Parts: sequence; structure tokens; C-alpha cells
Amino acid sequence: RDSICINDVENSLKSCNKIYYLKQNEKEVRVNDYNPLLLKLWRANMDLQYIAERSISLTEYVTGYVTKAEKSHAQDLWDEVSSCDNIYSRLWKIGQKLL
Repeated sequence: RDSICINDVENSLKSCNKIYYLKQNEKEVRVNDYNPLLLKLWRANMDLQYIAERSISLTEYVTGYVTKAEKSHAQDLWDEVSSCDNIYSRLWKIGQKLL
């Protein structure tokens, strides 16, 4: 049984609809698209979507969105780094936090 159906790509893109849909059972009608293997490994919320676009600005937006830090963590890091006297200490502190 196939789990992915491909719609008419050209018409889907013109109407801004998804070019595919993942088959779901009745219990999953209000569930975002997901990959069962990734869900098992990630063990957190996900919403997977194919992006049918070749724009560099869209690529930059999506990359920035998925890699953004939580504001509270970023502010904590900034506060700690700002308290360091020299650039070496600041870089060392950033390295410690990233590990």
C-alpha cells in the first residue's frame, strides 16, 4: 500500500496547493505530516513539508527558521558572553555553551 500520493504538480504549484499528500487513517486527520522513522528517533513534534521552490531567499528563510535558538537560551548566552573581558574569554564561553 502506498503512503504518498502525488497530485498534478503543475496545477498544484499554480494554485499553491501541496503537490503530494500523505495517506492518514481516521485517527490522524488532525496530525501534521510526519515521517515514522524520524518521529521515533526525534521523539518530538514535527511538520514535514516538501518545498517546491528554487528561490535562495526561501532557502535562507527556512534554514534560519529551523536553526533558530530559543530566545531565552540566546539571551542567557549573550548575558554570559557580555560579562567576559576579552575576545578569547568570550569565544571560550561560546564554545563551552555550544558543546
